[in-house]
Amino acid sequence: MDAHIDPTKLSGLSPEQTRVLTGCDVFWRRQDNHFVGYMTPDACSYVSSESGKRIIFNDDLLLTEETLWISDRAQDEEGNRVFGHPAGVPHKNRSARRFECWMTAMQRAGEWTFRRGLEIYDQGGMVWLETEEEAPQQVGIKMRNACWPYGNNRASGVLYAYRPNEDRAVSYAWAGPSTQRIGTNLRWIQASCTLAKMTAMYARKLGVLIPSRWLFSICLLLTLPTLAEELPDPVAAGWQGETVCEVLREDAELRIFRCTFPPGVGHERHFHPRHFGYALSGGKMRITSDSGTREVTLKTGSYFFNGGIAWHEGLNVGDTTVSYLMIEPK
Repeated sequence: MDAHIDPTKLSGLSPEQTRVLTGCDVFWRRQDNHFVGYMTPDACSYVSSESGKRIIFNDDLLLTEETLWISDRAQDEEGNRVFGHPAGVPHKNRSARRFECWMTAMQRAGEWTFRRGLEIYDQGGMVWLETEEEAPQQVGIKMRNACWPYGNNRASGVLYAYRPNEDRAVSYAWAGPSTQRIGTNLRWIQASCTLAKMTAMYARKLGVLIPSRWLFSICLLLTLPTLAEELPDPVAAGWQGETVCEVLREDAELRIFRCTFPPGVGHERHFHPRHFGYALSGGKMRITSDSGTREVTLKTGSYFFNGGIAWHEGLNVGDTTVSYLMIEPK
C-alpha cells in the first residue's frame, strides 16, 4: 500500500487491526557501548498473498546512542532472496533532533515576512518560507549535524540558507554538534532554531507505527535482565567441567577461538555475541534453543554470520569430531 510514501494511509489503523507474528520477536543484548538486536534464525515467516509462498525474515540490528543499523533480509522456502541487500549491507539510520525555528525574509519593498513555529530536524531537514507580496519569493533553511568521515574537521551542527533551484547554500553558520540553539543573519534573511522538547502530546502527534516485534523487544530491553547477563559466553562454557573452546587470538578489535566436539561431547548452555563461524570439520549436532531442539548436519568448509544468540546448547550426536572457528568483532 506504499504507506512509506504516504503515511496518511495508516492514519485509521488501530492496534486491534494488527496481529503479532509468532517467532518475530527481536531480542536485545548490551555489548560495550551499544546494543545488538537479533531474531531466532528462520523463526519469523508469513505466507505472501501475492505469490502464495512462505516468506522467511531474519533481522540483525545495532543500536547506539546516535545510530540504528538494520540488516533485514527475506527469502522464500527455496532460498530465493525477496528483499534485503545481497551482501548484507545494513540500512544506516542516524538519530535526529527536532528544532523549532522562526524565519523572516525581506520583501522587495523592504517589508518583512515573518513565520514562527517552523519544524526542522538536524539530519538534513529543510523548510521554505514564501514572502507575502505580489510576486512571492522563496528562501529556505536546512539543518545538518555533520560528522566528517575523514580529515581534521570536527563534528558540527550547521544551519544553511538557500535560494530556490540552487544546489549550493548561499551561506551557513555552525556550532557544536550538541548545540541547543543556532541562528544566522544575512540581512535579507534571518533565522533562529531552538532544540524542541519531546512531549507525550507530540509523540502522539507523530503517530509513529512501531512493529509489534520491536515494541516487545524494546520493553524487554528496558525492563528485564537478559539471559546473556546470566549465562557464560561460548569460551567460558564447557562440557562436564572440561574446556571445549580455545582462544587463538584476542585484542581490542576481535576475538578468535576454536571449539572442538568429539562424538558424545557437547557445549553447555551459553550465549553468543555477534560472530562469524567457519566449520573446520563437519558432523551432526543436536542444538537446543528457545525455539526447540533440532539436529543439523554441518558440512566441512561451511560458514555463517549471526548477529547474536540469546542462548543455546549443543551435543555432537554423530560419529565424527566437529570443530568450529569463531570470530567475534568487538
